[in-house]
Amino acid sequence: MSTVTVATDATGNIGATSYTKPPFYSNFAIVGWGSTQGLTPGTLFFESSSISGFKNSSWMAAAQQASSDALSKGLIPYCGAQRWEDSVIASLPAGAVISDESNYPNIASDRAAGTPVASTMDTDPAYVAWAKWIIANADKYCMKMYDGGTYPQSGRTDGYSAFHISMAMPLDAADVPSDLVLTRTNDTTVYYGDVFAYWYGKAAALSGATGVALSDFTDGNPYTADWADFNPRIIARFATLYGYTISGSTIADQATWILQHAGSNWVDFHCTMYSYFFNALAAEIGRNTGLSALVIDQCGSWAQNRRLNGVDGRKIVRTMNSKYYFAGWDCKTIQSDRLGLKAGQHPIRALAGPIIAAAREPYTRNGSNIEALDNTLTQGIKGNYPTMSDSDVSEFATKIVKQIWVSHLWAHICGYYRDFRRAICVVSRDYWDAGDISAITNLQTLVQDICPAKPFGPALYYSVTAERSLENTTLKNGPYEVQYLLDTDDFQTIMNSGKAPIGYFISDAALSKGNLRNGDAAAPSAFLIATHSDLIPSSELSALQAIAPVVTSVDALDALTGQPLKFTGGVCGFGFIAADGRLIIVARHPSAAQNATSITGTIVLNGLVNGSYTATELFTNSTVSVTVSGGTTTISITLSRWDTLVYALPAAAHS
Repeated sequence: MSTVTVATDATGNIGATSYTKPPFYSNFAIVGWGSTQGLTPGTLFFESSSISGFKNSSWMAAAQQASSDALSKGLIPYCGAQRWEDSVIASLPAGAVISDESNYPNIASDRAAGTPVASTMDTDPAYVAWAKWIIANADKYCMKMYDGGTYPQSGRTDGYSAFHISMAMPLDAADVPSDLVLTRTNDTTVYYGDVFAYWYGKAAALSGATGVALSDFTDGNPYTADWADFNPRIIARFATLYGYTISGSTIADQATWILQHAGSNWVDFHCTMYSYFFNALAAEIGRNTGLSALVIDQCGSWAQNRRLNGVDGRKIVRTMNSKYYFAGWDCKTIQSDRLGLKAGQHPIRALAGPIIAAAREPYTRNGSNIEALDNTLTQGIKGNYPTMSDSDVSEFATKIVKQIWVSHLWAHICGYYRDFRRAICVVSRDYWDAGDISAITNLQTLVQDICPAKPFGPALYYSVTAERSLENTTLKNGPYEVQYLLDTDDFQTIMNSGKAPIGYFISDAALSKGNLRNGDAAAPSAFLIATHSDLIPSSELSALQAIAPVVTSVDALDALTGQPLKFTGGVCGFGFIAADGRLIIVARHPSAAQNATSITGTIVLNGLVNGSYTATELFTNSTVSVTVSGGTTTISITLSRWDTLVYALPAAAHS
C-alpha cells in the first residue's frame, strides 16, 4: 500500500471529484473487495470470530491487492457500514430475543441471508458476540425515544427493538479499547462513535480500504432529534457540555424540557457528535492504512431534515477537515420498492437535498444518486402508474431522466468568496452507478461538458439564521411538530410554479464574509425568499437588498420587470452562462402525472445584445432564428408531456 497514493481533486479533497466535469460514481469510488464482512457486526466484532474473513490471510492479501489496484486507477476503495433494524434479533437464534417472530417476517429472511463466512447470521461468531454485547448493555446504552420507550414504538408490545446505540453515547471505560487514542482535544469523553471508528480502522489495516460508505443506522440518527436519542446518559452529557440543569424526573419530562428550552442546542449536540464520528472514522482509517481516508455519508430527504438526524454540513466543516468527507444523496424518487411518487409529486423535489445542502455549506462536497435508464426505473414507473402502457413507460422514462439530469447537474451555487460553481461534484446512474443514460442522445455530453460559469436570472435564497429560528420555536411543540424552512414540498411548489426561473441557489454563507456585492459576476438578478421571510434579520435582508431586488413569493418574482429570464404558459426552467460563453436556457414540463399533456409557452429573454442569432436546441440540434430588439427577444416553444428542451445562444448574444 505504501507505493500507491490516494486520488484528490483540484483543491486537495480526497477523491477525484470535480465541479467542472462531475464524474460518474464508478469513476470516483468502488467497493473494496473483501473489506466488508456483511453488516457492521462483521467488522465491529471480527476479533470474536475465528472464521472472520479479516483473519483469513489469503483473503486479506487479495483484499489488499484489490484496494491497491483501485487506488492505482484513481478510485477510492471503500468498505460498508450498514445494519438493519432487526440485525440484533436476527444475529441470535429464533426465539432468543422475542418469543414470537411471526409479526416480523423480515427477521427470519435476514437471519437466513447469512454473512460472507456463515450460512446464517446466528452462526457467525462475530454477529452473535455483537448481539449479545448490545443486549447485555441495552438498558445502559440503547436509544430511548421522547416518551422514554424503546425504538421503534411499534414493537414495544412484544419486545421487538432495534437495539440501536447512538454515536453520541458516552461509554464506560470497560467498553473502550485500551489503545484507543482520541484525535480531538476539546472533548476527551469517549463515545460509541469513537469505538466504532476504532474497529473500522483495525479492519482497514487488514483490507487496505481507504474509504467507508455509511448508510442505514450509521449515516446519522435513524430518528430526528425531536424524537431521539433521549437516553439518560446522552441527556446528562448534553447538560454537562451546554451547562444546563435539566428539569424532570422521567425521560419524557426531561425531553419536554430540552425541546422547550434548548431545542436548537440539542440538535447541535447531536450534529457535533456525528461530526466527531465522521472525523474519528477518517482519522482511524487514515492512521491504520497510512493513507488519507474518505467518509462517504449516505444522505436523503432535505438539508434541514438531515440536520435533525445529526448531520449538518456547517457543523462538519467546523469539526473536521472537510476534504475527508463526502455526502452522497439518494435522490431517486421513482422506485418500485419504496413509496415512489405520490399524486402531484415530481422528481424535481429531490433537489432540496444535495442542492440546498451545497448552498447551505459550500465547503462540503455533495453528489446525487439519480434515476437512469434501467429496469429499476421501468419497474418504478410501473409501480407508480400501473395502468401506463409499455410505450408510455418508455417515453416517460426517457423524458423524466432528461429533466432530472439537467436539473441536478446544472444547478449552481455561490460559495463564501463569490465563487460561482455547480452544486454537485459526483453523479451516480442509479444505485452502484449501474444504470445508463447513453440511449438519450447528447445527454451525457451536455451535462458533463457544459459547465455553468455565471448566473443568468434570480436565485433562491436560504437563510440558516431563519432555519434555526424556526427550528427552535417549533421544537417547543414536541415530537413531529418541528417545521422546516424549505422541505421537498415547498421546493417542488417553487420550482414547478412556472414563475421562478431558478437554477441558482444561495445561502447566507455567501454573505457571511461580506463578499457578494451588487455588480459581482456571481450576483443574481433577484433573490427569492420563498418561505418564512419574516424570520430573516433586518441586517441580513438589507445585505441582500444591496445586491439585488428581494421578493418573498413566486408571484412577486414573476412580476419583476427587466429580469433576464422569464417563462410563460406554465413552462418551468432556468438559465446560466456556460464556461464556453454560450447562454444556456433549460425549459421543462412541470408535470410528472400520467395524464400530462403538451404545453405551449414562451421563453422571454432580456438584457441581450441587439442583433440576429441562431438558438440551437441541444438534444435535437434543431435551430431557431432569434432577433433581439431593445435587448429583448421571445422564443415560442411547445413542450410535449414530461419533456425538456435546452437552447444555446452564442456568447455574442449577451456579451
